[in-house]
Amino acid sequence: MSIRKAPALFNDELSFLKPIMAKEAQKTRENPVVEYFKGALEEFGKITWPTKEQAVLLTAIVVGVTAVSAVLIAVFDLGLSKAYEALLNAI
Repeated sequence: MSIRKAPALFNDELSFLKPIMAKEAQKTRENPVVEYFKGALEEFGKITWPTKEQAVLLTAIVVGVTAVSAVLIAVFDLGLSKAYEALLNAI
């Protein structure tokens, strides 16, 4: 019975990465705050802004849903208030 040796990973197979990794290690990093804002500006450029018509429509939808929700909550609150008042008067 013979014992097989495990392959030497990271020795020869990845030796081509050593110069690349050395260059990356030598790079001077910028200030983290500057890096953050550079990345933010880069992402800001990727934004697809809505047209004026889309913005008006979406705003109207939000206002409408908010108004309907407010009315439903007010009706529910009034109903609970009257039910509580009736319960207290019955006691």
